This record gives sequence, C-alpha cells and structure tokens, in this order.
Amino acid sequence: APFSLESEARSARVAEERELELLRRAEEERAAREFKARKMPVGDGWAPQPSQAVTTPRPFQLGSVERAAVHTAALSEEYARREEEERRARDFRARPRPKSLGAPSFTVSKSTKPLTEIQPFGCRSDSRASERKAWETEATKRALADSAARARAQHEQQEQAAAEAAEARAKTSFKARPASVLRAKPFQVQRASHEPTKPVSPAFASKRRFGKSLGSAPERCRGGVTQKPQ
Repeated sequence: APFSLESEARSARVAEERELELLRRAEEERAAREFKARKMPVGDGWAPQPSQAVTTPRPFQLGSVERAAVHTAALSEEYARREEEERRARDFRARPRPKSLGAPSFTVSKSTKPLTEIQPFGCRSDSRASERKAWETEATKRALADSAARARAQHEQQEQAAAEAAEARAKTSFKARPASVLRAKPFQVQRASHEPTKPVSPAFASKRRFGKSLGSAPERCRGGVTQKPQ
C-alpha cells in the first residue's frame, strides 16, 4: 500500500490556498477595472446664483506717476526751447553797413624806418660739432694706441712662452756623449766598497710554537747556518 505522508497533505493544502488567493486577486483586479457610474443626486436641479455688480477699477495714486508727469513736462519745455532757438538761428538778419566804406581809400606810402642790418651770429650746434670731431679724433688715436699696446704685449707673451717651451724641451731631451769621450775614458766595472747583504731569517711566531712543541728554544738562521740563541 502507498505511504501516507503529512508533508504531501500540507503541500496540497498550501497549493490550494495559493490557487484561491490568485483567483481572489484576479477578481479584485477585474472589478477594479470595470466602470461604475455614480448615482444621480436626488433634489432640485442646479440654479445659477443672482448676478452681482461689475467691479469698477480706480486708478492708483502712485508717486512714480506724478514724477513721470513732471519729468515729461520738463522735457516738453526743453524741446520747445531748443526748437525756438534753432528757428531764431535760421532767421536771416542783415548787419548794418560798415563805416569804413565811406572813408577814403588806403594809400601805400614808403616806410620811414631804417633797413634791418644783418649781423653774423654763431650757432651752438656748430661749436658742438667741432668739439665732437676733435673728441672723436682723440678717441680714435687712443683706441689705435691701446690696440697696438695689446698686440705688442700679446706678441711678447707669445715669444716668452715659446722661449720657455724651447728651454724646457732642451732640458728634457737626451744628449748622447760623443764616441771620442768613450775612447779616451773607457767604461770600467768597479767593485763595490760595501759588504754584501747577509740575509737574516725573521723570527716568526710559528717557529717558536714549533720549538715549544719539540721542547727546545727557538733557533735563528743567520748566513744560512742555524744557530741557537746565546
């Protein structure tokens, strides 16, 4: 016989409840989508209210309006004054006849003043030009003298350097003695006047350790002969 488990019964119950919940939500959504008109109110119909008088606006009493009127009036007066001045300026007014027209005509007469005598004069620019020319001449001479002095000093310095180099080269160069000197005084081998060096063996610590190991005093070697200390 098949098993009867409580989990299967709980699963079937849960599935049934879920299905019922889905059906309930679908019904609510369908009902919410359907149009439902409101009921017509019961009572008298709509009646308009009695008409009221129309509001009549009154102008504002603003200070800016008064100032604008005063400014406009001043501008109008200024424009009128300018137009009057321009009109007067355009009007032609004849000048009176000059008195010189009735006088006798002008007669040319010879001058009584003496003639102007031209005297020689000197300009400061001419004297400055001559002074400038003299200064430039002196400056050119000084420049030439300085250039010559620098060239002479440079030449002397070069000659001195060349002489010093020649002297140093002469001192360092090898000069062989002539053959006549060698023939007059031939080279002779001479015996040394001092005694030849006698080697002495150093006293190493290793020798002392070696002597101690053998039970004897360390020995020194002099002249190739081993000696005991005195």
